[in-house]
Amino acid sequence: MKKIEDILGVSLFDRSSKTIAIGSCVPGPLMEYPGILSSLYNGMAIVPELAEESELLTGLRSDRFQLTILAHPVSDSDLYCQPCGSEHLYISVIAAHPAALYEKKASPSGKWTVKPS
Repeated sequence: MKKIEDILGVSLFDRSSKTIAIGSCVPGPLMEYPGILSSLYNGMAIVPELAEESELLTGLRSDRFQLTILAHPVSDSDLYCQPCGSEHLYISVIAAHPAALYEKKASPSGKWTVKPS
């Protein structure tokens, strides 16, 4: 983060507050990013919060959050938006489950569909 701050020429977090509030619209990043931030900003409390997108954007603008993670880019000249990863989810069932009888096929659009085999 310090390198990013040096490149941008601004401080991303107010170190005097000793707290970094991170908001996300999905839970996955809240399992990973607090640990990363803790290692980068030793001695600062990391406060993760799951919230709706509108609440995250309002909280970012009001300094409630120092950074937010959304499911899509935001078009706003007052905000800097950067991709930070992707989430792949899988369903798992026992082999005897009816859903296990389906096979997946890629459609021409690249999306996966499931069809009975």
